[in-house]
Amino acid sequence: MKTKDGFILMAFLLFIGLVLAPSINANKGSLSEKTIIGISDGNHPPIIINGNDDFTPENGVTGGNGTENDPYIIEDWIIVGDGSASDGIFINNTNAYFMIRNCTVYDFHHPDMYYDGVKFSNVENGGIENTSIYKSHTGIDLRYSTNIKVSNCSCYDFPVLYGVGINCYRSTRITIKSSECYNLDTGIDLTKSSDIIVEKTKCYNNDVGLNSFSVEPTTMHIIIKDSKFYDNEWYGVKLLDRIRHPSYSRVVNCEFYNNGHEPKKAGLAIQRLSNNIVENCSFHNNYVGMSTDSENNIIRNCSAFNNLETGFLINGALLVLNPARNNKIINCDAYNNLIGIGFWSSFGSVVEKCNVYNNSVWGIENDVLSIVRIKQSNIYENGYNESYRESSGLWAMWFSFVDARDNWWGAEDGPRFRFHFGHGDQIKRSKSIVLFRPWEREPIPDAGVK
Repeated sequence: MKTKDGFILMAFLLFIGLVLAPSINANKGSLSEKTIIGISDGNHPPIIINGNDDFTPENGVTGGNGTENDPYIIEDWIIVGDGSASDGIFINNTNAYFMIRNCTVYDFHHPDMYYDGVKFSNVENGGIENTSIYKSHTGIDLRYSTNIKVSNCSCYDFPVLYGVGINCYRSTRITIKSSECYNLDTGIDLTKSSDIIVEKTKCYNNDVGLNSFSVEPTTMHIIIKDSKFYDNEWYGVKLLDRIRHPSYSRVVNCEFYNNGHEPKKAGLAIQRLSNNIVENCSFHNNYVGMSTDSENNIIRNCSAFNNLETGFLINGALLVLNPARNNKIINCDAYNNLIGIGFWSSFGSVVEKCNVYNNSVWGIENDVLSIVRIKQSNIYENGYNESYRESSGLWAMWFSFVDARDNWWGAEDGPRFRFHFGHGDQIKRSKSIVLFRPWEREPIPDAGVK
């Protein structure tokens, strides 16, 4: 009996092994020898790495040796916050090369403290790609770090106060590419950081799409290109500081729309930061398309249309005697706005080779002690809003000076002129000096967006 029973038992075990072996081996290979607990519970606990020596398999490292050509890899993990840790992945005090890849991190938040999905502190040579972080107070938090690359990542769904998708604080040489930040308080925050590239990225359905608060003159140098900022309640992008200083930032090939409607803000606002370039951008259906109160900024080859108030707004601070100085708007189109281009307390600004037309109140508004030069531009068919009795192609008021010579005003005989009310291509002026002779006898052929 023992022999017979033993033979039957051995045969049964052999049969079970032959049936189950293929599925076990298949699962083992496809999951890189990781044990899956279940997506709802995650498949790895929170990861903490403090120093290069902590890049180990026990801390989620699945490959690599930490060099530039073969970085440590942390990949394919699902990490869920359960209150036991403040960060899903925390990496601190490292300079080895590493990459976080194909991970999902969520539910790292606390009512009284700031939790992070992924946090780098004093890190050099790190990266994160193809990763989703959501329902976390900060999705990706980069602090005192340098040479970090974020690519193809999504941060979303934490719209409470100070909920941020990607946060950079006192960090440099950061690249954010092909990523999305949405349903947050702030999509991307670049406070006190410099040498940042944001490329092919979308920020939408936030309070602010991208925010940068410099404080220190040595920071900034931000490049934002080929990106979209839309449906943000306040600003699409806001670059600012408390004191005036050069920023040397560039915004290129970007689209801004449906921003700032309720609080009456702008698609792009540059405040107290000078020496910036905005080019090849589109601003439409915002409250204000683009605004700046600083100096030496160049806006070129941009279009502003269908904005609820002003397409391009240059507005200095008169009460503190800080006029906006020497800004240039070149080869731009401003149309179908309430006001095409507006100047308030602006000295030395120039509008050159622009098309300004079909704006319902004023084509160009020059107000409150402004000194502006407008040249080689086509300004026509503005001022058809019957709610504004003083609509006109050019409004100059409150002790301003406008050199508006050499422009096309929609007719060979130039602009019509009145001291009081006027429509269409007329000039309205009061307590101001306006020069408009000579004017062009036909449209400027190379004005507007190239």
